Amino acid sequence: MTALPLRPILSLGLGLGLALALGLGLDPARVAADVGVAAPRVEAREWVSSKPLAWADLDGQVVLLFFLDSRTKASKDAARDLAEVHKQSGWRGVAAIAVTDETKEQALALAKEVGGSYAIAIDRDAATRRAYRVVGLPQAVVVDRDGVVVHEGPAGDRVRLADAVEDALRRKWMGPWRRASAALAAALAAIDRDDPKAAIAELLAARKRSDATDRDRADAAILLGTLEVKGEERLRRAEGHAEAGEWAEAARLADEVAARFDGLRAGQRAANLVKAWRSVASTRREIAAGEALLAALELDGQGRTREAIKQLRRIVQKYPGTKAAERAEARLAELTPKK
Repeated sequence: MTALPLRPILSLGLGLGLALALGLGLDPARVAADVGVAAPRVEAREWVSSKPLAWADLDGQVVLLFFLDSRTKASKDAARDLAEVHKQSGWRGVAAIAVTDETKEQALALAKEVGGSYAIAIDRDAATRRAYRVVGLPQAVVVDRDGVVVHEGPAGDRVRLADAVEDALRRKWMGPWRRASAALAAALAAIDRDDPKAAIAELLAARKRSDATDRDRADAAILLGTLEVKGEERLRRAEGHAEAGEWAEAARLADEVAARFDGLRAGQRAANLVKAWRSVASTRREIAAGEALLAALELDGQGRTREAIKQLRRIVQKYPGTKAAERAEARLAELTPKK
């Protein structure tokens, strides 16, 4: 399949991006993973035999990306293909990455068995696998020197794989102008998997790039505005709990918004509200604990010691960390006979 130029796709992509972000049923992960567009980011909990790699680190190199599982014969054969093609082409600027959800030890054992010197990305939560829409294993992806997917499909045909690598090496390197656009594609994929924090980071980075075009910055601003709206929508749910006097729940929801939309106004506003609402929740808790303590002490003063002890224990369990709980513990020590 002939690779499509990225810029027209990205121009269409911001119409797509808005539709995606607004939940109109389109799939940015699919857009990002198809042949002809920017490769999604490789997200790994751990990197083996390599430092953590981003597409910016691999700019100007062709990348062989294999999704493997060492427990199957097909994956072992594919790993041998990966090692062999990388060995033949590495000197020409070809990098190789194996993506697996296995342990570090299992991945290293497979690399040793096939004689591979490729980098290994441990994708335990399958984030990268989902971004590339990988269903069956093994799967092979070839990314050209501009970070664009030029080949994708089941691994197992070494000749076809070598041809795809050769084709990628022959392609004209378009250079830095694609980089900001690749960040926008990665942001679309992050929006699709409901990861606004990652999307915001990609978009803010795209706007600051010295090689970003005015169109890149405008597209990033549109998507940031869409995420701002989403953040405000989630924050309004928290405000609803605050209006109902449910301060602790309001603070919890606002804290989520602050973490997930960090870098946007909605995130900053949420962080400020968290402080205020937690303060109110703490004050209300102290008041409730104090009222319960007064009731317990009144029972104590009436000589209803057994009921007072029961109430004091309830205060200690329900309001730990409050001054009332400390006083309840002290009074319990006086009322409860030492064994």
